[in-house]
Amino acid sequence: MKLVRIPPAHARQTWPLVQERIKAVADRSNGRFTEETILRAIEAGEDQFWVGWDEGKREVRAVMTTTLSQYATSFKTADILIVTGEGRKEWKHLIGDVEAWAKSQGCGVVQVYARKGWARELPDYKLSHVLLEKRLD
Repeated sequence: MKLVRIPPAHARQTWPLVQERIKAVADRSNGRFTEETILRAIEAGEDQFWVGWDEGKREVRAVMTTTLSQYATSFKTADILIVTGEGRKEWKHLIGDVEAWAKSQGCGVVQVYARKGWARELPDYKLSHVLLEKRLD
């Protein structure tokens, strides 16, 4: 299994391999984005598009999108906006490749927006995601 960054110019031709997974993420986003807005951000070079490719099975097992952010202090982060797939135990180590790439881009942190089941303390609220971060020292 390896992580492959798909160039913006090749995003549309790769899209059929990931479209079902991206649609599921967009459907859970509560209107934050659609399949088309995700694809447009990738094609514009605003977001990066990654796939976890299983050479043995000749298939995509995971999909990630990232974006780079820079704060007023010049501090840079790499934000993993989408991370989804099947057989997570087989590909979650690929996040290390994103971390290495982020460090090469001058980022001090990788942030992951991740789903969490629900929150007991606030049963009337839905906790849809948590923010996890890792320093790249």
